[in-house]
Parts: sequence; structure tokens; C-alpha cells
Amino acid sequence: MPLLVPTLLTLLAVADPAPIDLPEPASVARWSDSVVLLVTGSSWCAGVVVDDRGTVATAYHCVASNRRVRVRTRGGAERWGRASAWRVDRDLALVEVPGLGGEVPPLPLRSGPPVQGEPVWALGHPLALAADRSPYLQGLLGWSVTRGVVGAVGTRMIQLDAPVNPGNSGGPVMDASGRVVGVTSRRLHAEGLGFAARADALAELLDHPDRRRRLGGSWGMDLALRQGLESFEVPTVGALLRADARDRIVASCAVHLPLEARWSAVTWGAADWTSLEGTLSVRLRLGTGRASTTLDLGGGAAVGQGLVGRWADDAWNLTSVPARLRPQLSARLAVAGVAFRWSLDPRPDGGSGWAGLDLEVPGTLGVW
Repeated sequence: MPLLVPTLLTLLAVADPAPIDLPEPASVARWSDSVVLLVTGSSWCAGVVVDDRGTVATAYHCVASNRRVRVRTRGGAERWGRASAWRVDRDLALVEVPGLGGEVPPLPLRSGPPVQGEPVWALGHPLALAADRSPYLQGLLGWSVTRGVVGAVGTRMIQLDAPVNPGNSGGPVMDASGRVVGVTSRRLHAEGLGFAARADALAELLDHPDRRRRLGGSWGMDLALRQGLESFEVPTVGALLRADARDRIVASCAVHLPLEARWSAVTWGAADWTSLEGTLSVRLRLGTGRASTTLDLGGGAAVGQGLVGRWADDAWNLTSVPARLRPQLSARLAVAGVAFRWSLDPRPDGGSGWAGLDLEVPGTLGVW
């Protein structure tokens, strides 16, 4: 009997471990006051103020295409900032925001990495655009927080299972003591696999900012639909690869496959289509966020192909027309993931061109 009581107490201690120190809700609210919303072009990201000058830390991919950034605080104030330093290999960037110092309190950085299994909190604006489209989501999504644990610590990134989604990028990952341990970078298409750049690399960037000029930009793929403006020109479907530099210069190339070419050759006696095209354009962006619209104006070259149909000996004979290279001028107007494109052959004997749609599917695939 004298040994029974200590044994039971030991078992209870093992079954009910000491609780983890968790931050008070008021502390989480204070963290959110240091989080900002970044709008570059049509994308929304998060950022966090990390010093008394109002410097904002975010993910590099949030500012890769446009160094000028619109910054909104939790209180509703808006400022314009400019990316001033970055580490592409760590997906980290600093944004200088004049006038933000003293208005938004900074959060301290943790000097060392977190440990595996440590609880963390990810702050940001996951899918915040949806809140503007649905009345019952008003006041939600933006400046929100999720909780998880550190799954693993790598040399560049921290793996965490706190849910992160588009809009969390660039937001802080906090420890229970209220220190920034990472900056949300990306997630894999699997449950509970988010990644954040380590805060010790961010501290190094603050002390030794990398101000080397980089062109920077993004690249992606669109589904391209084309229709010539002459009766014998057949519709096509294809894939378009595009890359932009600083959201100013856009290069694209596309491969197209004809639809109903044989039918057109039989019906009209000829079928014509563009099989390849390459374009270099200058981009003008109008507005930001949901209202962001781009106008690309440029030129390039296209490869045209065709079929000729002739009725002979009680049968249709279809003959391929040799491929020919022709110049083209183009204009592309894009909004909300859909772009209208128009092209014209500028030669005196050129055709009336073609019109088409570019659907941004799968869309942006990466940044550089």
C-alpha cells in the first residue's frame, strides 16, 4: 500500500504532461497589428513590419514582377512601398514603406531556428479576395491566424503543418513568445505541408541588404484559342508559354493545332491556320487587385500552314501548303484570368489577322 500511492502519482504525471505555454488571445491580436496586406498587380500577399523604420518583410515571389507595392495596414491606412533588398534563394524580400515607421509596431525576430514539434502560428490573408465576394465572409480571412507545429527544420526552410493558402505568402510565422521564426513561402499540394523561410536569414538580410538589381518576373502557361477572320481560316487550340520581366516586357510563344481543317478545305477549297507564333510586347497595367487589367502591345512572327482541296476523279484531293513565315502586330487585353488577343499582318498584301482568347490555365507556374 505505501508503494501504491507514489506509483499512481507517477502514472498520472505521465498520462497528463505539463501544458504548453500558449499566447493569450490579446497577444495574437497584437501580432496581427504588425501584419500588412501587399497588393502587386492582381496578386495579394502578406507582410510583416520588422523594424522601427517600418521595413516590411515578405516573400520574394510576391514582389518579383513589380518592385512597387501597395501596402495596407490593419487599421485601413494605405501606403506605397518599394522592394529594396531580396534573397531569391530564400524567397525573402524587404519593402521600404515611407511613413510606416511609428505607425505599425514591429515584431522581433528569433535569432535561432525553432525546434521540431514546437507550436507555431501563421498569420496572413488566406484567400482574402473571397471575403469581398460573399456577404457572410465580411470581416474574415484577412488578418487571420492558424496554428500548427514545426514538422522539420531545413537549411533554408521550415516545414509546418499550420494551414497556409494563397494570401498567406509573405506573412509571419510566430512562436509562443511572440517572435518571428519564419516568413511563409509556399505549400505543396498535400495536406499539412507548408513551408516558411527561416527568420535567421531574414535578420542577415536586414543587416546586409542585397541591393543588386535583378530583372525579376514570372512565367506561366495559358490555353490559347484562335480564329482567323477569313472564311477559309480555321479555328485552332494550343498552348502558350509566356514570361514577363518586371511586369513590363512580355515574351510569349505558342503552338497551335487546327480544328476542322479538312472540312474547311473541302467546303471552301482552302484551309489556313497559324501553327506557331512568337511575340515580344510592352505591358501597361491599369489598376491593382481585382480591378487589375493589363494591355500588351507588340509584334513578332507567325508560321502559317494550310491545305488546298480539289475535286478530281470523283474524289477530293487535299494538298498541304508549304509553311510560310509572316510578321504580325498584336494587342492583348487581360482581366481576371481571361485575355482577348488580336493580331494583324502589317504587310500591304497581308490578311486581316485573327482574334482569340487566352485562358490563364494553369496560369503562373513560377517566378525568377
